[in-house]
Amino acid sequence: MQFFGLLLALSISLQAQAQINGEHIRSIVRISTNIGDFSIGLYDEATPKTVANFLGYVERGDYNQTYIHRTANTTGGEFQIVQGGGFRFFPYSGPDPIVNENTPTVENEPGFSNVRGTIAMAKVAGDPDSATSQWFINISDNSESLDSQNEGFTVFGEVLNGEAGMEVLDSMLTLQTVDLGPRANFAPIVTDTYIGQPDEEFVFVNMELVDRFSDATNVFEASQGLVISSVRTADGDLAFSVNFSFIDEDTMELNVDSLLRLADIPEDAAIFGGDIAPLLFPEIEVSAGQGSFVCTNVQFELESETSLRFTVTAVESC
Repeated sequence: MQFFGLLLALSISLQAQAQINGEHIRSIVRISTNIGDFSIGLYDEATPKTVANFLGYVERGDYNQTYIHRTANTTGGEFQIVQGGGFRFFPYSGPDPIVNENTPTVENEPGFSNVRGTIAMAKVAGDPDSATSQWFINISDNSESLDSQNEGFTVFGEVLNGEAGMEVLDSMLTLQTVDLGPRANFAPIVTDTYIGQPDEEFVFVNMELVDRFSDATNVFEASQGLVISSVRTADGDLAFSVNFSFIDEDTMELNVDSLLRLADIPEDAAIFGGDIAPLLFPEIEVSAGQGSFVCTNVQFELESETSLRFTVTAVESC
């Protein structure tokens, strides 16, 4: 069909929905979690060193399969953050840092205020230039405590789509937390009570650099040949956040590092193992040209169980 091959040649434009310092946004990162997705816009020109450092982790896949290891929610909500980017969890060895003592730090670039909806870099107390991989998102207005502390915490971006974009992050503060030490300091879990299985209970993260903001469940990023999606099993028992990369005009391959088991099943998730096709997208948004368009009933056949490759076989409309 070479249908998606044609889309790969389309140009992309940045169309962010911002509400704080939107004129500074250049790059956009979509963050998928097992309780929902949100997107951030980055201040590439205003905080170039911090953004370059952050995007290095994103593009190398270092943030994939990391988890939210800390939330802070003081009584009355005066200070609220969600923090991640520090650790992966391995079933037999536990939390493992994604950096080490030789990891380069990034120079502090304060300038924007730590208000609700902004993302900033975490760092070591008493060392303003000590940021490496850990980031946090301000859920409350924390400017009074963070704009001057340790020479200011570098705000380098913001959550997109206003209050709607904050819903997933706000929901993290309502989750039960566990304190398993500095590598999981009040880490939110997706179960009501902790049963000792952090590899299944933590809030895990996957990040992708994208060309434009979208809140659609299933999105095809034409310039990258990347599908960001949620897929449920045909019996409806399980659902996963998962990304695919096209390897030629019609064939895509599942990115294993992107696989996150979802706590809830999205109504518009793709279906795996159904009667119509092994993989069916009822709707998929295509980011291309000056905006986007939607394709319906996009069907894929499973080409190889070993490589987890799928080939497009039918498209109802676009």
